[in-house]
Amino acid sequence: MGGKLPATPLGNLNNHIMKKKVFIFILLFSVKSLIAQGILTVTTNKTNYAYGDSIVVRVTITNNTDTSFTLIGSSTCFMRIKFNDIRLSPMCTLDQREFFFSAGMSRTWIWYLYPKDHGIPNKEGVQKIVGSCGNLSDSVYINAPKYRGGVIAVGLKESISASVYQSLRDSMNATLIYSSLGPKVYEYWRVVNHSIDSLVEKYSQDYRLDWIIVKRTLEFNKHIVTSIKSNPIIPSNFSLSQNYPNPFNPKTRINFEVPQKTQIDLTIYDVKGSIVLNLLKGEYLPGQYSVDFDGSSLSSGVYYYQLKSFTGYLTKKMLLLK
Repeated sequence: MGGKLPATPLGNLNNHIMKKKVFIFILLFSVKSLIAQGILTVTTNKTNYAYGDSIVVRVTITNNTDTSFTLIGSSTCFMRIKFNDIRLSPMCTLDQREFFFSAGMSRTWIWYLYPKDHGIPNKEGVQKIVGSCGNLSDSVYINAPKYRGGVIAVGLKESISASVYQSLRDSMNATLIYSSLGPKVYEYWRVVNHSIDSLVEKYSQDYRLDWIIVKRTLEFNKHIVTSIKSNPIIPSNFSLSQNYPNPFNPKTRINFEVPQKTQIDLTIYDVKGSIVLNLLKGEYLPGQYSVDFDGSSLSSGVYYYQLKSFTGYLTKKMLLLK
């Protein structure tokens, strides 16, 4: 296919995608050598955020090999996220630490970053997210204003009265949101209009506190499973078919053809042009491909899917009806 395809309403979206400052490291144990042959993609739900907006981070791993493997994580979670040099701590339950990948399977993990809890972004302007797994990596940028606030955890001393701690909270413009039971008492305080990192530094040696840290724990939200199948027939043109079924609820299949070895990017957008999910991204050989998309976590409505390569892009519309 020669030249660029005609522009579409979503055709220039990626030219405007500003990408952001979160480093994601994935700890792999039994399958590190295998996953290094796959594809990892990091995306966000939009490119520009207002003050206090939650940030949706999606990490997709695709097994583009002919063999299957199992991804096994650590005792807490297999994924780590770092935002503007600030490390967050994803937490998973036991059944969320081991994932099987058949040949061609993709899984997307979704994490929500809440400024009022995590105190991020901690600087103004462009924020960068870099995802890595073994020798795989991907990056994405957003633009967001600095947030002043978040949650801190403090260790209390028995010798200090409750009124003293109340006075300390007042000085931080903080409210008590959780208090533990037991001999080692600690509390979570929600701070507003103050940098929680600056407060932790300021009060790290305060005689009234046993310890003080920023609480940046991410709770596991959900993950989406997709799959990809290929056909050895070599097509003559770069093409994208209408999804079937359409309308769909909640699953549909997208077929596309690649006439030559190339880098492709297949992305789902909502009607506002925000990224919903990056289904595929990487280098593909000539062939016919099909991808299953699951919209279980989405609301009913119109969505767009766009296939891009170095030669151009194709966009089609689909309708999710629940």
